[in-house]
Amino acid sequence: MKKLTAISFIMMILFTGCNSAGQVYTRNYLRSISFDSENIIMTFFNDDMIKFSSDIKNAKQSAEEITGREIFTGHTELVVLNNCDEISILAFLLNEWKVSPDCTVIFDSGDILEKKDTDDITGTVKILEKENKIDKSDIVSTLSRLINHVNSSRKL
Repeated sequence: MKKLTAISFIMMILFTGCNSAGQVYTRNYLRSISFDSENIIMTFFNDDMIKFSSDIKNAKQSAEEITGREIFTGHTELVVLNNCDEISILAFLLNEWKVSPDCTVIFDSGDILEKKDTDDITGTVKILEKENKIDKSDIVSTLSRLINHVNSSRKL
């Protein structure tokens, strides 16, 4: 019986991914990103922050070169947009970077990430949404509104 228990325990370790331990530490998990006409600011769940000049298509690669780690974007919580091509950036983030559809989008100066914590920003946005003071701010709703606005402007 003890042999069976030991073998079962070893099998659980092998098949549950425990043998891939450490991969979490080889990546930077993007928490928030800010775009403006000149800079991109990225913050990560380990509280690191980087600021650099790049375009959206090269931003992830640039950040990986700066940090020396692969950037994982699937848990991104916040996108800040200011003076940029909002529709192209949001579409790129959804389609290429596979950012979560629940990711919050705000329009503000990019340096807000240098002044406020991502939790504070997203928390405030969620409260305002609950109180119906602002529209839904997830990336899908925001992108839909922007596209609808452009399409309605073209009809005039």
